[in-house]
Amino acid sequence: MPTGGSASAPARDAVARASAARHALLEFGGVGRLPRGPASAATVAGAALVALARPSRVEHAALVAAAIVGGALATDGQWSAEEPDPQRIVIDEVAGVWTALLGIPITPGRCVAAAVVFRVLDKLKPGPIGFVDRLGGKWSIMGDDLLAGAIANLVLRAWIAVGRLP
Repeated sequence: MPTGGSASAPARDAVARASAARHALLEFGGVGRLPRGPASAATVAGAALVALARPSRVEHAALVAAAIVGGALATDGQWSAEEPDPQRIVIDEVAGVWTALLGIPITPGRCVAAAVVFRVLDKLKPGPIGFVDRLGGKWSIMGDDLLAGAIANLVLRAWIAVGRLP
């Protein structure tokens, strides 16, 4: 056993693997590291994943829940007053677009519409979305995106109901 309080090689390796997994989740497999537009790229990637995987409603709800819980747990220590919503953290955008598509029959056009409506709401942050964003802290990182996703979901449902989004 090592002396002097140093961690063993297997322990260091386990910590390094856990850190890499945490970053992969927060950055949605590296999308958050893109030099330009990581939030938009993550939104498109999240919508494309739903379009390709076509999860059942239960699977889709589980994906959203996993993104929320994983994102919330993984963001501990990732934000500060100087950088309240780090650009590299994009799991919130993924959770937001998945929320926008939750319970919607999936078509490629609906996935595109969800991504566009979600990003517009997320970028402009009207009304309650902006309020949640301004609350600050780790919950505002995910909260504004979930609310934008929920509002986008209602917009999509309205468009589908009136025949504007086949």
